[in-house]
Order: sequence, then structure tokens, then C-alpha cells
Amino acid sequence: MHTIDSPAFPAAQYGVRELRLFYRKISAIGLSNWVEVQVIGNTKKTKSLIAGNNKGAIMFRFQPVKTDSIRVLVLDTNDAKEAGKGTLREGTVRLIEIAVYGFEKKPVVPELSKM
Repeated sequence: MHTIDSPAFPAAQYGVRELRLFYRKISAIGLSNWVEVQVIGNTKKTKSLIAGNNKGAIMFRFQPVKTDSIRVLVLDTNDAKEAGKGTLREGTVRLIEIAVYGFEKKPVVPELSKM
């Protein structure tokens, strides 16, 4: 994932600080739900938590899954400020690109093999 990172808007001040990643799992009867990915090497209760990021590129590896969709849950940004009492914070999410790569030997969409 790439968050904003430029001389005018450095990631350490304006980028995404904390996020979690989920994939869509479809059951045998066609029902779907969102399941958290397991980041390789992460033993925390929240398996996909990326925290304390201050860089423009957020790269991590997770256990392979088969899916047609992913969901990114942004929990905090580097420009977030306290918004009242409690844990509520307000910030701006600045994601530029999300790319997910796999190990398929053949394209999921046949037309891609002709490109």
C-alpha cells in the first residue's frame, strides 16, 4: 500500500499510521464474510495490525488466502488529532495505491494472459 509521501506532504506527518487488512471468504453455500489476514510473524490478537507506520510504502506479507476482494480498515493517521473525550480521533486517510500479489500460475481472468 502507498500512502501520501512527498516533500510537501511527508508520510510521517500526513500518511496512514495504523491499519488492518481483511479478505472476503465465501462459504460452500455462497454466504460471505470478512476475515482478518494473518500477517507473517505477527502474534498479536489482531492478526493483521500494522501500527506506528511513518513511511510512504506499507509492505507486509500475510498467509496465502484465496479471495476475490480485500478490505482495508484504517484505524489511525499521522495527522489525527483528539476529537473530544475518549478514544475518538479525527484525521484524513490518504491512500494512493493498494496492490496485492499472489502466486497463481495462471491468470484468474483469461483475458489477462493475452496482455
